[in-house]
Amino acid sequence: GGGGGGNDGMASNGATPASTSPSPNPNPTSTGAALLVRADRVGEDTVLAGILRVLERAQLGKPRFQRIADKVASVFVPVVVSAAGLALAHASMHQGLPWHTGLERAVAVVVTACPCALGLATPTAVQVASARAAALGFLVRSPELLERAQDLQTVVVDKTGTLTTGKPTVVATADKNGKGPLSEGMVLGLAGAVSMLSNHPFDRGIVDACASRGIVLPSARPESLSTVVGQGIAADVDDPTRGVVRVFVGSEAFMREHTHAGVDEQLLNCTNEWNTQDGRSAVYVACQPNDGVVGAIAFHDPVRNEAKRAIKELHDRNIRVVLASGDKLAVAARVAASLNIPSDCVYGGQSPSDKQKLVHDLQAAGQVVGFVGDGINDGPALKQADVGFAVSQGSDLAVETADIVLLQGDVTKIARAVALSTDTLRIIKQNLAFAFMYNVLSVPLAATGVLSPVMGSSLMALESVTVVGNSLRLRRM
Repeated sequence: GGGGGGNDGMASNGATPASTSPSPNPNPTSTGAALLVRADRVGEDTVLAGILRVLERAQLGKPRFQRIADKVASVFVPVVVSAAGLALAHASMHQGLPWHTGLERAVAVVVTACPCALGLATPTAVQVASARAAALGFLVRSPELLERAQDLQTVVVDKTGTLTTGKPTVVATADKNGKGPLSEGMVLGLAGAVSMLSNHPFDRGIVDACASRGIVLPSARPESLSTVVGQGIAADVDDPTRGVVRVFVGSEAFMREHTHAGVDEQLLNCTNEWNTQDGRSAVYVACQPNDGVVGAIAFHDPVRNEAKRAIKELHDRNIRVVLASGDKLAVAARVAASLNIPSDCVYGGQSPSDKQKLVHDLQAAGQVVGFVGDGINDGPALKQADVGFAVSQGSDLAVETADIVLLQGDVTKIARAVALSTDTLRIIKQNLAFAFMYNVLSVPLAATGVLSPVMGSSLMALESVTVVGNSLRLRRM
């Protein structure tokens, strides 16, 4: 593999050239020498194609105000035709005016009361808002979400890969005390063999640590792989010295349930110290049939630079932020404290079903709840939430389940989505109010001869232009 300079601004909305190595980074343009590139996704599978599909769905959907306008428009034409007939009859029969004067008034009513503004009021605002969302760095799957986002009261946020970079690095290892301690190379080697079969951030961190330390990994058997989402993985490994062994990498609960072996007290004290004092996450490594839990690995996953600002912006909008993490409570609390999230809003040791239940309980308490996540284990909570936000670099399941996709993983876009939702609903209400007011005022004037057909048609065109122009204001919000 090699590398090169690339600009992925077409997908990231950024203009700074970035170093590009073999990766699924979408649609970059070269800024340096010629590159030999392998396209893993083409055509309908590319990020750009996905963005276009989301935009199309968003523009075709109908929010609640559009459905109201459609109902009004369905009876609008019969009402206008009846008003035109009444204007003709009143002028000719009751006022004794020439028939052509009555006809002129009837025509004025028809051309003045065109329902164009009612029909344009919502779609134009939705289309401009969809384009504005993409420019700001997030994609909205349907216009209904623009209504729901403004009502958010609580946002539940995952930790790893959402508030943190999702690229944990191995910073320490520990061996089982007594019973023949194993070297760091052995602990990482066993864990790395199994981790090669997974794309979880911790597993990628273990593999990277093995590569940087020059540790040769034994072969794992893919057909033997078993995974418990949010807890750990296990697979058979061909160990050069002991033959085929079963290696487990995961949480303490995963070890208890699947290896039936407890964690050594000294090793447990070591990982607790990592959790509480350093805020480091930890996984255990076990080897069967004879060794049990043989070691632990500590990770450091730095908090995203923009995370603190994102939390502050949500707090400024009176939106409560809750941190829900699969990590131990001590690790989650450490991250929460650095982001000014209150301790009573922190939940650790959360499984996928726990996160879903947390969202459900908040909804049952009358809250409008959003959820922000990036992994497969966040799918149930994303689906349960009133509005689900997914980090674009996350798993395909999370991205497909979410209602709003945050491009480049920028969590500050959550507050921007809420702001855009508020602005869009305000523009739609203004458009509809103007369209109704125009028709209420102009039809009587046309029926009584104050407005001629020429003046009425001019006002009708001006009405439509005004609605479109008001919607375009969203581009500057």
